[in-house]
Amino acid sequence: MKFPYIYPDPESRRLRAALSEDSGLEADHILAGCGADELIDLIMRCVLDPGDKIVDCPPTFTMYEFDAAVNAADVIKVPRKSDFSLNVELIADVVEKEKPKCIFLTSPNNPDGR
Repeated sequence: MKFPYIYPDPESRRLRAALSEDSGLEADHILAGCGADELIDLIMRCVLDPGDKIVDCPPTFTMYEFDAAVNAADVIKVPRKSDFSLNVELIADVVEKEKPKCIFLTSPNNPDGR
């Protein structure tokens, strides 16, 4: 190792610059992290205040509900249809009535891959 005492860039500047060049998005609009768990938590920490609401569409990735609890947010569950597709009409109704700050729509979805 050439420089074992140097820590990696916590802002991932080179990675975000490369992603910016590839995607056309500004580097300041790209968030890099160590996997989905970290990024889901960071998004919630940045956006939510205690008591805010999120929409989750189970069955799906369990970290949405877990991180909502960590961040003292309320989870509104909008179950998927029997074929695991999103219930768009019900999601729209919930958003209109409950005014959640975050809506998690996973694609492809875990556990079914759709």
